Amino acid sequence: METFVILRGEEEIGVFTHPQLREKVQRGEVLPTDEMQRSGSEEKYAIDTVPSLAIFLDSSNSDAITSESYGMANDSSDMSGVAMEVPSIEVGNDEDVLDAVSEDAFDSAIASAVNAPENAEAKAQSELARATLFATQNYIRRSIFINQADMVQKTGYILQGIAIVVLGVFTYFVARDAVDTTTPILYAVGWTVAVGLGIVAAALCRDAGRRVIAGVPTAVRSNSTLDLVGLIILTVGVAIFAGLAIIAFTSANFWPAIFGTLALLACVLGAGLALSPSISNVEFKNVDPMEEAVGLITLSAKVLVLLGPFVLSCCSSIGLLKGGIALYGLLNGNEAVFDMDGWKMPGIILVSGCFYPLVAYVLLLINNMFERLFK
Repeated sequence: METFVILRGEEEIGVFTHPQLREKVQRGEVLPTDEMQRSGSEEKYAIDTVPSLAIFLDSSNSDAITSESYGMANDSSDMSGVAMEVPSIEVGNDEDVLDAVSEDAFDSAIASAVNAPENAEAKAQSELARATLFATQNYIRRSIFINQADMVQKTGYILQGIAIVVLGVFTYFVARDAVDTTTPILYAVGWTVAVGLGIVAAALCRDAGRRVIAGVPTAVRSNSTLDLVGLIILTVGVAIFAGLAIIAFTSANFWPAIFGTLALLACVLGAGLALSPSISNVEFKNVDPMEEAVGLITLSAKVLVLLGPFVLSCCSSIGLLKGGIALYGLLNGNEAVFDMDGWKMPGIILVSGCFYPLVAYVLLLINNMFERLFK
């Protein structure tokens, strides 16, 4: 039996036979704005332009459906270009409705839609928009962050290990000429234990978070919702970058600018994740506004979990760099670095990067719990 590919934007949501497709349309799982593509063909056309499918669309989406039957109104226009006589069918069970439209009428409507002329300019604009969307999503999926997330996280682990070595060297030079050697060693052991536990938490919570994301889909109504989330994330990133850049300029300190740049990059990656429903396990359904709002919050939590490798690596790099600078100052007799207080800022950054996935995972669990309450 012939099959048809259903597309939502550039995402393929399924391949169905004639009866399956009619049932999906009637149940609202295939939207009027979705596109059909005959298997083996390159031509695409909207679901609502096929009369044999349009009669199954929800009455809130079409004025052509009366309240007492699934028949098309007398003044309804045939969007596919084929005049097709559709009988008025009394509402009964699903099988009666599905059998009412013949396979021949379905094929006729599809053939007409495929051969219908289309404005060249509109078609070019549509193809450009699809190509742009596909290129963006394809870049995000093929980027180092997505495909090499495990390697990015392992790099963070290696940097954390090097930072522990630097901590040990720093502690040695602090305690070498000190009367009390116990306190520096206890400080060093405390930081080491904290970083070690954090690395374990980063590994376990990221793996658990990916399983939760794969097992719990988030429902939104359309791609425009994801576009809005991506825009919000990008706006937040630009605002953080601008604020920290101003602070760096006015204080003559380059560190805020570095943090702002990393925050902006994280927001760019987060926006890309929000725009990639296959990665964050987002599905498109007809949901009420409250359920969609909860779903968007859960989507944000999923993005936070997926950003774990990037955050860990960035914090590992910055912590190691600051630790190296502190050690250099200690070896050169910098009066500002004379005890373990010089390691405080590097240690905080290292531990923050390690425990970030744990915080993100807890937020994801909480949001998924609330999301289930609305289903």
